[in-house]
Amino acid sequence: MIELGVEAVVNKVGGRAGCAPLTWELYATDDTGALAVSGTTSGRDYSEKQVLAIVQAWAELLGLSRVVPPTTGGTSEYRGVVDGIEVEVWGVIDKQFYDLISGLDFPE
Repeated sequence: MIELGVEAVVNKVGGRAGCAPLTWELYATDDTGALAVSGTTSGRDYSEKQVLAIVQAWAELLGLSRVVPPTTGGTSEYRGVVDGIEVEVWGVIDKQFYDLISGLDFPE
């Protein structure tokens, strides 16, 4: 329920700035266990071309930096810290490649 509230508020703020809605999740970071927020186009009906523009717009609004290379192939990803909270926004821009990479089992 908290995530739905966060999603509604963040998307409302973004909408006022011209950003399309994202799906937002709260999670604890692996390294410190601190609260972090992730916004993704997953579950939304956007084309790959739209995803790139949407993710870039959110990154600009939030002052995030592009992750190169992205954590997962076939995505566009941005990260940063907003008011002391780690924030990332990302989306799939090459579904065929993303699906291929996601299906592989890489050794750690």
